Amino acid sequence: MPHKHYWKNKPKSYVGIDINKNFLEITKNSVECEFKGFVINNENLPNLKSENFDIVLCFYSLEHIHKIDSIIDYIEGKTNIIF
Repeated sequence: MPHKHYWKNKPKSYVGIDINKNFLEITKNSVECEFKGFVINNENLPNLKSENFDIVLCFYSLEHIHKIDSIIDYIEGKTNIIF
């Protein structure tokens, strides 16, 4: 996780969403908090509560999503973030 050194404080929990189970395992082993991982694609987005997210980070991912509008709508519905 190249951004980890920028964290001022540790998060209480971390949710990873990826198309590759191996990357979720790498992330799980590198965070020092509760971790939940979801393997997804455009057809099976996890049903997550919006109050669980303070921030959404996307690394090297949005350019690979074919249904980008549906993903942005999904993120906006689960957070207080507006694109």
